[in-house]
Formats: sequence, structure tokens, C-alpha cells
Amino acid sequence: MQKFILTREDRIHTLLNFIAGKLSLSKKKAKQLLDHRRVFVNKKRIWIASYQLKEGDFIEIHEEETGSSTFQKKCRPVSR
Repeated sequence: MQKFILTREDRIHTLLNFIAGKLSLSKKKAKQLLDHRRVFVNKKRIWIASYQLKEGDFIEIHEEETGSSTFQKKCRPVSR
């Protein structure tokens, strides 16, 4: 599972663009994560690609069961 907190530097994004950018994925692959209901924003399951993120939102992305290296984390860990 990967965790992110939306910061001012991230600007306001749609959920789809945020996932694609943070994980270095195509939008198609990012949309697949949403379609498989693997994304949570502020502990609520969100699958709408156009969902507008706000500064301070807590995003969790549950990885595929295969553990593919495609989903390796590219950001610093979040401590909670």
C-alpha cells in the first residue's frame, strides 16, 4: 500500500492525474486502479477519475496482488 498527502506543491489535481503523476503511470493504467476500487481518499474508497483533490487530502493506493514493480513508491513515506 502506498500513502500520499496532497501538498501545496502538488497543486490541485484530479485524482486520475495525481495517481498517474505520483506513480509514473499512463492515465489508462491509473484509471485501471480506480476501476478496480484500489484508491482511498481520506479513508473513503473513491473510483471517480475526475474527483477533485484538495490540499491535505490523504491518498492510499492499494497495490495489485502481483506486487508488480510498476507500482513502486516514488515519494517519501508518510508517517501516521
